Amino acid sequence: MTTVEADVRAPADLAPPEPSTPRGRAAGLVLGVVAVFAAAALAGWHVTASAALASVSLEYDAEPIVCDGADVGTLPSPMNDEFLWPAVALEPGATCELRIHVVNGGPQSVMVDAVTLAQLAPGGPTGLEVSFVNPNAQHGEAVDGDHRFPVEGGLPVDAGTIQTFIAVLTFAGESRYAECSSTAWAIPSVTVSALGQSRTVAAPAGREIWFHYGGFEECAS
Repeated sequence: MTTVEADVRAPADLAPPEPSTPRGRAAGLVLGVVAVFAAAALAGWHVTASAALASVSLEYDAEPIVCDGADVGTLPSPMNDEFLWPAVALEPGATCELRIHVVNGGPQSVMVDAVTLAQLAPGGPTGLEVSFVNPNAQHGEAVDGDHRFPVEGGLPVDAGTIQTFIAVLTFAGESRYAECSSTAWAIPSVTVSALGQSRTVAAPAGREIWFHYGGFEECAS
């Protein structure tokens, strides 16, 4: 009788691993170093962007709003009557310009991506309509009661410079507020970006603007 010996071999998946070579260990070390440097660079990028955006502020000048067909005076702040806020006595047909200054006090250029005017969406209760915002932001959109003007392509503000936007407000005479009543709120905010990050910068603290429905003298009598 012929005996056939079986050819018994270890499965490939049970074969012992190839020993690491010096070249393989060196490649792994290089990849690890690259990963560490990449993480450090990403963290530095984030810090640089955050610092650039934190250096941007929104400011008013001495006459933040000027009007044709409406008197501009002052009314005391409801929080402290020693401080005065600009006040517009709205009359039908009035046109006002609100000047908004974006100040970049940092060392890095930033982009203005949008200007938003709170509570001024078309058809809102104030009766104020925004005609346009200059420069380079002509077409707005209603967003939760606000009027947002995207700046197509973004508008750069170089380090240490100021970019001024002008919002034109018109009042036809239709409002949901009663005659001789007043309302005040912080109007503008801007969205700025740098190095892939963005931030919304609010209006100057404590610098709300009053809108008074009717003349100051007529309503005082």
